[in-house]
Amino acid sequence: PAVAGAPAQFAAVPAAPGVPVAAAAAAPPPAPAFDPTKSDAFLPAVKATAAAASGEREVDRGDSQAFLPAIKKAEPEAPAQLAGQPAALPVSDVVAAAAAAPEVYPGDDAPKEQLAAWMAGQAEKRGLPAELPVMAALVESNLQNLNYGDADSIGFFQMRVSIWDQGEYAGFGKDPQKQIEWFLDEAEKVKNARVAAGKPIDDPNHFGEWIADTERPAEQYRYRYQTKLEEAKGLLANRAAPQAVAAPVAGMAEAAAAVAPTAGGSSLGSAALTVARGELGVREVGTNAGPKVDEYLSAAGVPSGNPWCASFITWTLEKAGKKMPGGGWAAVQTWVRAAEQNQHGLQIVSADQARPGDIVAYDWGGQNDFGADGHIGYLDSTVQNGKFKALEGNNADSVSHIDRSTSSGNVVFIRVNGEAAGAPPVQAAAPVQAAAPSAPIDPKQFGGEEVGTGGPPSPEALALLENKNVVLDDVGKADIKAGRIDPRVIGVLTKLSQEHKITVSCMCSDHSKFTAGGSISNHFYGRGLDIAAIDGEIVGPGSPLAREIASEVSQLDPDIRPNEIGSPFAISGPGYFTDAAHQNHIHLGFKQEITPDWKPPADVAAAPAAAAPAQFAAAAPGAPVAA
Repeated sequence: PAVAGAPAQFAAVPAAPGVPVAAAAAAPPPAPAFDPTKSDAFLPAVKATAAAASGEREVDRGDSQAFLPAIKKAEPEAPAQLAGQPAALPVSDVVAAAAAAPEVYPGDDAPKEQLAAWMAGQAEKRGLPAELPVMAALVESNLQNLNYGDADSIGFFQMRVSIWDQGEYAGFGKDPQKQIEWFLDEAEKVKNARVAAGKPIDDPNHFGEWIADTERPAEQYRYRYQTKLEEAKGLLANRAAPQAVAAPVAGMAEAAAAVAPTAGGSSLGSAALTVARGELGVREVGTNAGPKVDEYLSAAGVPSGNPWCASFITWTLEKAGKKMPGGGWAAVQTWVRAAEQNQHGLQIVSADQARPGDIVAYDWGGQNDFGADGHIGYLDSTVQNGKFKALEGNNADSVSHIDRSTSSGNVVFIRVNGEAAGAPPVQAAAPVQAAAPSAPIDPKQFGGEEVGTGGPPSPEALALLENKNVVLDDVGKADIKAGRIDPRVIGVLTKLSQEHKITVSCMCSDHSKFTAGGSISNHFYGRGLDIAAIDGEIVGPGSPLAREIASEVSQLDPDIRPNEIGSPFAISGPGYFTDAAHQNHIHLGFKQEITPDWKPPADVAAAPAAAAPAQFAAAAPGAPVAA
């Protein structure tokens, strides 16, 4: 995208969703002399030296040790949060995050929390909101220092090499400090313009607009930055926590083994969670409205336009067989108070007792009123070291999965007791971990009748057949049942279905043996997948959602990342291609035969029969909209 004031030759550069191109505000000026009055002049001396040397000394991005100041700053009073809306990180948390932020770039392989803290600290020094660069980088690169992107875009903010690799930003691809300085320089220009125009600069509900004016993607992609406010807040909140300063936050899949669960969940909660999963991907139309959102709100007896996280719980429970009596169920507080008094089948359970299908309520202010800053959703994992997976309505204006922490506020777990017809009780769940050892895979099993032997379908394949977010034709279903589809194809489909409804046009037996170019297709070996529609939107050159998904598959777990990605779009990166034969679908394929010791990643592995449902690992926003 082009930034305000860009030269005409750069103003119409096409942008890619997910990796929009950070483009020019004006022709970059020559490198200035070091200015001790500049707001970042107190950064480490190595920065000034590097600037003076004009890039002669490369920054070592592998230095992942950050020096964390031990000074505790005063905590000014946080501004009042807008009722029912996501707020900026409380001032006390922002200060703590800035204090914990490393002065020196923590390294490409550092945890997201450290990278976010580093960016937040740099922004705070410039008087800019801590969340701003984090939200931008989450959209542009998923907080990664990428060496590829759309056209010649690279880095955290997908800066164009042809435009910005000169002057004060020369060598930015190997120097993340220059990348963050570029973003903050541009964000400051936008800030000044917003102030002059009388637009807010302290309202978090306008941060996405601010970032879009900085990054300047195509118009249809501007909305995406605001959706990352909550995830940015979550990353900074975790980083600001005392224990986060002492050590990086471990991923859920790497969490240490916890005390074995002592109680199972309820079949009613399990059934309601299943209903909730079927709603993944539902989004608002307008504000707190839309056909499905209005349906949720109606279940709680409130009109369209109201915050709907608690109404979503009311609706899913009703669909599972329990209609909540009376009124007030559109408020988080009603659920918590009823559970505290053991009313209506609700009861408070501890974190170690909580199971998938239980309800989780949050008071983001750390209080106990669960009022305007309250939120509610379903637990979709066990709680391990304070970390868990939640499925929530009104999370970034949608029904989606998200990683949560018990340290992010006052978090309460609620069990909905009762039995749901046809739904077995939730069993005690195992700690979050990789799939249990299984028999070796026979690579010769996969593919059409001409090449594959077929065999028993894996638990993941059987689960996919029951997945309401995956639409298959009869041939596709038959191939899966016959064990002819490569487990990696099953894995990538499962992963994509966690956030979207995927319509598959063909996989194996319904595809020709040869490609349009005459080579043998990976579909022939059961290693290919064609996606015709996403969330009901037909794949084509004009589909923003299709481009977004095509771009994001490059960030999947290496065990399920396709190395053959065909689409209607010219996307830079390993495995990407486009041609006339791929203008109406996204093709995902694996060029190499699967190895016998391959195991599915934990977030797409089917749960054992006596364990909790499989965990989901889509990256998601942090602190959500109030109930």
